[in-house]
Amino acid sequence: MARGVAALATLAISIGSPAIALGSPAIALGSPTLERHARFFESAGPPRACALLLHGLNTDPQAMDALARELADDGVLVLRAVLAGHEGSPGAFEAASRERWLSDAELAWRAIHARATELGLPCLAAGFSLGGLLLVDLANGDHSIRPDGFILLAPATRLRPGTALIRPLAALGIAIASAAPPAYRSASVVSANAYRALFASADAIARCPIPIGVPSLVLADGEDTLVDAQALAAAATGLRECRFVYLDCDGPAKGGRHHLMLDPATVGDASWGILRAEIRSFVDRVISGNDAR
Repeated sequence: MARGVAALATLAISIGSPAIALGSPAIALGSPTLERHARFFESAGPPRACALLLHGLNTDPQAMDALARELADDGVLVLRAVLAGHEGSPGAFEAASRERWLSDAELAWRAIHARATELGLPCLAAGFSLGGLLLVDLANGDHSIRPDGFILLAPATRLRPGTALIRPLAALGIAIASAAPPAYRSASVVSANAYRALFASADAIARCPIPIGVPSLVLADGEDTLVDAQALAAAATGLRECRFVYLDCDGPAKGGRHHLMLDPATVGDASWGILRAEIRSFVDRVISGNDAR
């Protein structure tokens, strides 16, 4: 049980970015949390695409900035959003629920998608762990967002069996101390609300852990103690539009869980190079496909 608790606590990985202006005029994000804490990354040179980037459960949203900068360097306008509970304030997770997180993610998606439409560019949806899960949940559900491509990093759409041990603790309202490295987490303790929300989303997409009919890039570590990478690889088999890549998350800041996939310190320099190359190739593929249409 200790292994399952520690593993899920790692998923559960401060902020202070100014309100965002996505060009002129500014795009309203429709949420005080997003307005205060989200961040926009301008592309290097003329933009080729736009993207929403979502963090993981209890991940400090600023920990996503290295990925945001990589996308921006490749000509992508990036909105790095913030989900309720990750504002860095005590008790913030009490506002967490599947519905609230889906609302936050959808508002952010509508904002960046509007910008992409204005510019005539393709729009991508990228997420780490919980962020990837919520994007799949949005795509599968009534919200029916339709990105031109998904980038899913260790998405929590297939969890290791041991993480099921957390469910009764969450049902009893027991908060769990985070096992994630302090530099990458938003809080030292994660409330039961947050875990209940995560499980509710995972249950909702159980039959479809990877979007169907949309170009998708999925990366996961085979030794991830939280996400079941082998199950994800099996789900990707036969999906013509999906590329699954095993990535060894063995950097000095990995935290011993092989789950964090955020920067060179968490995955190691060699794996970071592979991740960057895979993402750039995928972005090029999506842009080429969009141009062909």
